[in-house]
Amino acid sequence: MALISLAEAKAHLKITTLDGDPRDANLETKIAMAEAIVLDYIGDEAPDPSDVIRAAVLVQLEELWDANPKGMPQTPGHLSERVTNYLRRKRKIPVA
Repeated sequence: MALISLAEAKAHLKITTLDGDPRDANLETKIAMAEAIVLDYIGDEAPDPSDVIRAAVLVQLEELWDANPKGMPQTPGHLSERVTNYLRRKRKIPVA
């Protein structure tokens, strides 16, 4: 289930290329990656596509698109504080 469209991603990232641009495939891959990262974090494969989850996907996409967002250091495997703040209340914590 796609949480955001290619058009939404392009608008968020301020990409002005026309549909069918050769770089669209790369962007679509990163959209799928951002969605997978967010869904893995919240522990839900089929969440309600709320605005909070969609916003988190867009922010994660922004970080994937820009290798070093806003000049901030990145720790591989960790979500940014912005994304975790969006998702904290949506996260399903497994019970042992």
